Amino acid sequence: MKNGLGVELTDLLQGAVRDAAANYPRSLQAEIGPSQVGLECTQRLARTLLDWPKSAAAGDPLPSFVGTAAHAATQAALERVNEQAPGTWLLEERVHVASGLSGSCDAYHVPSDTVLDHKFVGPSSLKTYRSKGPSRQYIVQIHCYGLGWENAGRTPKNVAIAFWPRGGAMKDLHVWTAPYDRQLALDALERVATVREALLTVDPEANPAMWAVFPKAPSHACTYCDWYRPASSDLSLGCPSEPGAVTRRAPIESLIA
Repeated sequence: MKNGLGVELTDLLQGAVRDAAANYPRSLQAEIGPSQVGLECTQRLARTLLDWPKSAAAGDPLPSFVGTAAHAATQAALERVNEQAPGTWLLEERVHVASGLSGSCDAYHVPSDTVLDHKFVGPSSLKTYRSKGPSRQYIVQIHCYGLGWENAGRTPKNVAIAFWPRGGAMKDLHVWTAPYDRQLALDALERVATVREALLTVDPEANPAMWAVFPKAPSHACTYCDWYRPASSDLSLGCPSEPGAVTRRAPIESLIA
């Protein structure tokens, strides 16, 4: 049982973390970034593009807070490598993927021309990624970074995602790799352009019922969507998903940096 001081410190610590998480650059990002280009749910992508008012309560910030801190520590570790072998890694450089679309890429391994992204995940997600590979969203994200590096004059040959265990050991690190695919990134960007055009055509701001034309991808991940509103009949207030969809488990994409 917590005493008065314990309760006070709990509130202070939670408040500090919530404030810090809410004010990280990625949290304040208004424009769509590479991590959102591959959103599998077109409904969610459309609301993201329109910067529609969020209808869901803010989620637990601790996973993203820990992930951001772990990213910084990993960057520091690779900077030490560069001190001993200069030019091995390009770290946290901002790359421009397309007009109005840029993002900070975790790392580029120069000797192998490999674009690298770090993910810090829980045990169930790690098991899924090890057996089934990354989600479509993650795959699109890393290839978009590859396109950004190509636009910057590099010649990326490979892409990689390092899945670090948040609650495991170093031996549990899983690194997924694939050849860089420019067309995959271009196709994803074309999909974003198509959704933008549809938003202009159907104008859900003026006609909220038109949100229904944007396909949903119902899954357990809906519970982490900023626009999830169970049983809502007013689509301007949020998306109700589909009955029973949120009982199916899925990796918590939106909580991981």
